[in-house]
Amino acid sequence: LEACSELEDVRSAAAGMLHSCRREAQRALVLQQEQLRLDRAEQLHQAGDRSAAVNQLVSGLIDRPDSARLEAALHGLLAQRRSVEDPAWSELSPWLQRSELALEAHEALLIALEQRLADQALA
Repeated sequence: LEACSELEDVRSAAAGMLHSCRREAQRALVLQQEQLRLDRAEQLHQAGDRSAAVNQLVSGLIDRPDSARLEAALHGLLAQRRSVEDPAWSELSPWLQRSELALEAHEALLIALEQRLADQALA
């Protein structure tokens, strides 16, 4: 009886360790995919395709909405675009710039989500 109890304890500990390892592997995969999106967006931006870079980051945020790194990269790209396209951008207060960038990022996310939903409805 004691041997069965010990065997059950070992099985329970092994199951717990396996669950923990799977969770860590999933977390590592998510971070790797996030980094791939960031790298791809940077490549597109360096190649001069700022719109595709923004789309890459927006797509990543749809898949992983809690990613601070993707959000920061998106805001950075949008800020660069604004500083080039809008001569009055630098005259806005930092708070207003952050607010404008957040609004633009959310608008891009909404448009991309609407497109995904439309594509799924057609499929």
